[in-house]
Amino acid sequence: MATLDLSKPVIDSVVLSHFGLKLPPAYSIEGQGRIAGIYRGLAAHHAELAASPLGSMIRELFDQKYSKTNLTPLKKVDLVLCR
Repeated sequence: MATLDLSKPVIDSVVLSHFGLKLPPAYSIEGQGRIAGIYRGLAAHHAELAASPLGSMIRELFDQKYSKTNLTPLKKVDLVLCR
Protein backbone atom coordinates (compact mmCIF):
# COMPACT_ATOMS: atom_id res chain seq x y z
CA MET A 1 0.00 0.00 0.00
CA ALA A 2 2.64 2.52 1.05
CA THR A 3 4.60 2.01 -2.16
CA LEU A 4 1.61 2.68 -4.39
CA ASP A 5 -0.05 5.37 -2.29
CA LEU A 6 2.27 7.79 -0.48
CA SER A 7 -0.54 8.80 1.85
CA LYS A 8 -0.54 5.30 3.41
CA PRO A 9 1.79 4.20 6.22
CA VAL A 10 4.35 1.43 5.86
CA ILE A 11 3.32 -1.85 7.44
CA ASP A 12 6.26 -3.84 8.78
CA SER A 13 7.19 -5.43 12.08
CA VAL A 14 9.28 -2.46 13.25
CA VAL A 15 6.57 0.13 12.61
CA LEU A 16 3.88 -2.15 14.03
CA SER A 17 5.90 -2.67 17.22
CA HIS A 18 5.97 1.10 17.85
CA PHE A 19 2.18 0.96 18.14
CA GLY A 20 1.95 -2.34 20.01
CA LEU A 21 0.60 -4.18 16.94
CA LYS A 22 1.63 -7.49 15.39
CA LEU A 23 0.69 -9.33 12.21
CA PRO A 24 -0.90 -12.77 12.52
CA PRO A 25 1.18 -15.79 11.52
CA ALA A 26 1.43 -16.39 7.76
CA TYR A 27 -0.34 -19.73 8.13
CA SER A 28 -3.33 -18.19 9.92
CA ILE A 29 -6.59 -19.09 8.16
CA GLU A 30 -8.31 -15.80 9.01
CA GLY A 31 -5.08 -13.83 8.51
CA GLN A 32 -6.15 -11.65 5.59
CA GLY A 33 -9.14 -10.24 7.41
CA ARG A 34 -7.09 -9.65 10.53
CA ILE A 35 -4.35 -7.97 8.52
CA ALA A 36 -6.86 -5.51 7.06
CA GLY A 37 -8.05 -4.64 10.56
CA ILE A 38 -4.50 -4.28 11.86
CA TYR A 39 -3.68 -1.99 8.94
CA ARG A 40 -6.71 0.19 9.71
CA GLY A 41 -5.52 0.39 13.32
CA LEU A 42 -2.00 1.24 12.19
CA ALA A 43 -3.31 4.02 9.94
CA ALA A 44 -5.36 5.45 12.83
CA HIS A 45 -2.39 5.35 15.23
CA HIS A 46 -0.17 6.88 12.58
CA ALA A 47 -2.64 9.74 11.94
CA GLU A 48 -2.84 10.37 15.67
CA LEU A 49 0.95 10.50 15.94
CA ALA A 50 1.23 12.79 12.90
CA ALA A 51 -1.21 15.27 14.48
CA SER A 52 0.56 15.25 17.85
CA PRO A 53 3.39 17.48 19.09
CA LEU A 54 5.72 14.46 18.85
CA GLY A 55 4.82 14.02 15.17
CA SER A 56 5.57 17.69 14.53
CA MET A 57 8.91 17.36 16.28
CA ILE A 58 9.81 14.25 14.23
CA ARG A 59 9.07 16.07 10.98
CA GLU A 60 10.93 19.18 12.06
CA LEU A 61 14.04 17.21 13.03
CA PHE A 62 13.82 15.22 9.81
CA ASP A 63 13.65 18.45 7.79
CA GLN A 64 16.66 19.85 9.65
CA LYS A 65 18.75 16.80 8.81
CA TYR A 66 17.38 16.15 5.30
CA SER A 67 16.30 19.51 3.96
CA LYS A 68 16.25 18.63 0.24
CA THR A 69 13.61 15.94 0.10
CA ASN A 70 10.18 15.98 -1.48
CA LEU A 71 8.76 13.50 1.01
CA THR A 72 5.27 13.82 2.40
CA PRO A 73 4.94 14.50 6.13
CA LEU A 74 3.66 10.94 6.58
CA LYS A 75 6.71 9.43 4.81
CA LYS A 76 9.06 11.45 7.04
CA VAL A 77 7.43 9.94 10.13
CA ASP A 78 7.44 6.49 8.48
CA LEU A 79 11.16 6.64 7.82
CA VAL A 80 11.87 7.54 11.45
CA LEU A 81 9.59 4.76 12.72
CA CYS A 82 11.25 2.18 10.46
CA ARG A 83 14.59 2.63 12.19
